[in-house]
Parts: sequence; structure tokens; C-alpha cells
Amino acid sequence: MNILDFNYIELEKYHTVFHLREDEDKDYILTDVLEIHFIELPKFRKVEPDINKSIDRWLLFLDNTTEEVLEMIKKQDPAIQKAEKVLEYLSSNEEMIRLYELREKAIHDEITRMNGAREEGKKEGKLEGKLEGKLEDAQEMLKEGISIEKIAKITKLSIEELKKLLN
Repeated sequence: MNILDFNYIELEKYHTVFHLREDEDKDYILTDVLEIHFIELPKFRKVEPDINKSIDRWLLFLDNTTEEVLEMIKKQDPAIQKAEKVLEYLSSNEEMIRLYELREKAIHDEITRMNGAREEGKKEGKLEGKLEGKLEDAQEMLKEGISIEKIAKITKLSIEELKKLLN
């Protein structure tokens, strides 16, 4: 089950369910045991929730609803009442809060690391592209009979670098 705080599936409904099907024979489902659910909260927030539906009650609970609605759904669904008690316990337990904060920090650090690596990769790619372009230009200039000294001046590469790259 994937509960997303952004829209992902290009359908209007907030709850979509997918099954494993054979690529060519679409009617053949590998198993009816495995399903992939996507619940998109922005789409859910746009509809009038039906508190008679269990999924809507849970989404109201998870999406920080008003106290009035929360009391109503807790009366209708004992599991939500129990979940709220567990949540209250966890949020009052210092060790659980510390573990939660550590996990959030680890997630944030990983995202930062990935973004940094992506930016570093882009920079490296640009530098490699520039160097490759200079090398191609240098090779063309050599074919035209331009001296290696003049090529070094034009490309802003040292004579040693050019000799190394062109051999």
C-alpha cells in the first residue's frame, strides 16, 4: 500500500489497485494475492469522504482531520480508536520519538546525498563534454595543419595535455 501526499497515477480516482498481469495475454493474472494499491491524498482531499467506507475513515484519521470528525469515526471504527491510543503512546514515549527523529534524519540525509551525487554527476558530465569538445576541435585543427602551440592557445589546454589526449 502506497499512501502518497502527491498525485502519481494519471487517473482521477484517489485509490487505484494494480495486479500482476502477463504482458501479452492481459487477461492472465499471475496471482490474485498480490495487489499494489496507490492512495493519493491530494485527490482524496477533493472528494466528499464517505465515513461508511473503511478506507475513507482511515484516510481521514491519517490526514489530520478535525476533532469532531475524529470522534465520529472513532465511534464507528474501534480499530481507529485503538490506533489513536497507540499513536498517543508512541508520541509520548521519549525513546520512540528519538528513534523516529533519527529515522527522519537518515531519510533526509539520504535524499540530500542523492541530490548532491546527482549534481556532482551533472558537473562531471559537463566537464567531460567540454573536454571532449576541445579534444575534437584540437583534432580538427591538427588535420588543418595548425600547430600544437596555437591549438593550446585556442583551446586553453596545455601542450602536455594536448599531446597526451591526442596520442
